[in-house]
Amino acid sequence: MSYGYPPNFAPGEFVCKCDKSCRPPAAQMRFTAWVLQRIRDEVACGLRVTSGFRCKSHNSSVGGSQGSDHLKGLAADIVPLAGVDVGYAWQTIRRLRAEQKIPDVRIGRYDTFIHVGLGVRGARDWDYRKNK
Repeated sequence: MSYGYPPNFAPGEFVCKCDKSCRPPAAQMRFTAWVLQRIRDEVACGLRVTSGFRCKSHNSSVGGSQGSDHLKGLAADIVPLAGVDVGYAWQTIRRLRAEQKIPDVRIGRYDTFIHVGLGVRGARDWDYRKNK
C-alpha cells in the first residue's frame, strides 16, 4: 500500500530537530503520518509533532534509546492541541489499537506528550509521567 502525506501533516514536521536538516526515510514517515492522521481524526483536535525522525547524533543528545523507532522514521512524539487532555488522547490511541483501527503501536505517556512508535517490536504501553 502506498501512503501519501495526509491532509493535516506535512513532511517538514518530521525532519530531525538537529541543525543538519536530516531527512527521514520518506515511506516510513508517510506511514507514520497516516497513522497520526487516524489518531487526529478520532481525538478531534490538532496534533503537534514535537519529535519525528531523529538522526543518531540527535537521538543520543536527547537520551533516546539506541533502538528507537525515531531513528527509522517510525515514531513521533505528539502533543494534542485545543485544550485536549494528554490522558484522553492516550486512552483514545489505546482504544483505536484495540479496535484494530491503527496498527499495533507502542504508546508512551508522559506529562506533556505521547510517544507513538510503529516499529516491529509490537504493541506495548508505558507511563513515564512524573506526577501520576
